[in-house]
Amino acid sequence: MRRPVIGICASVERARWTYWDEQAAVLSMNYVRHVQRAGGIAVLLAPDPHPAELLRVLDGVLLTGGADIGDVPERDTFELALAAAAMEADLPVLGVCRGMQVMNVARGGTLIEHLPDAVGHEDHRLVPG
Repeated sequence: MRRPVIGICASVERARWTYWDEQAAVLSMNYVRHVQRAGGIAVLLAPDPHPAELLRVLDGVLLTGGADIGDVPERDTFELALAAAAMEADLPVLGVCRGMQVMNVARGGTLIEHLPDAVGHEDHRLVPG
């Protein structure tokens, strides 16, 4: 029995390392480690112009947390199309924070863009990280 291949969506962020300072596809190793501990093969998914084609090689998709929908259009376009295609193909999809929002919007749902405006507090994530 082969290990399941799980595609994990990367954030698109400005990053600096060695000699580079540019846009990068970045992913917390926590996601990778948890997929591996569960017996899967973790594959980083950077925005791709043909997201549905990725489903041919994946057994599941992990939509990660990160910037709000609307903040990084390249990531939004990719993840919304990937999520819609994966759910249509009945492929397992797990959404974490932003990923749950992506799943909702990919299915035609709506979002309140800044929840504290609706409920009156800013207590979410007082401790960074």
